[in-house]
Amino acid sequence: MKHPRHGHSAIWFGEKFIVVSGSRKEKNSSEVKCEMYNTDIDLWFEMPDLNTGRHYHSTCTFSDRWIYVMCGIANKTKKYINSIEKYDHNDKKKWVQIELNKNQFPERQGCGCIQRDDENILIFGGFSGKFNRDSYLFNVQTQGLTKLANTPNDCFLFQMPMAFDQSKNTCYSVDLQNKNCLKLDANNNWSVAMKLQ
Repeated sequence: MKHPRHGHSAIWFGEKFIVVSGSRKEKNSSEVKCEMYNTDIDLWFEMPDLNTGRHYHSTCTFSDRWIYVMCGIANKTKKYINSIEKYDHNDKKKWVQIELNKNQFPERQGCGCIQRDDENILIFGGFSGKFNRDSYLFNVQTQGLTKLANTPNDCFLFQMPMAFDQSKNTCYSVDLQNKNCLKLDANNNWSVAMKLQ
C-alpha cells in the first residue's frame, strides 16, 4: 500500500481488485486516502480521497460498480459517525457523501454491511458506546432506510466475513464475539444459523 493504515477497511471488488480506505493513522492524510490493488498485475493505484477521514468503518460493493463506505469514527472529531460515502467505479470521480438522520440511523463503528438485493444494502450491528442489535435496509436509489428486526444478539462486525446466497436470497455473517453464524432469510427474519466452535 502507498499509505500507512490502522483501523482501515478492505473489500474485494469485481474479479481482481481489493479496495482499501481510511486509517486511524493520519500521516500524509492517510485517513482520507483510498487505494485499489490490482491482483493481476500486483500494483496499487490511488483513488479519490474520502470526504470524511474515518477508521473502524465498514465497506461493501454494490452490483460490481459502486463501493459504499459506512459509518466508523471520524478522525477530526474522534466521534462515531453515521454518514455513508459512495464511489462509482464507472466514472472514477469523487466520493459522494450521504448524510442520514441520526434519529433514524444512529452513529456507529464496526457494523456489518452487504448488498441485499438490486436496490438495498443490509446494515446491522456495530458499536456506539454499547454493542448494537439493530438492522436496516438502505435503499441506494432513494437513500431511504427501512428498519428491520433486531439481530438475535449484540454484534460487532468490524472486518467480519459477509456472504449472500442468491439461490436462497439469504445473508450470512460471522459474529465472533458470541461465536454465532447469523442468518437473515428471504423474509428478513434473523436467526442463528449455527454456533461456532
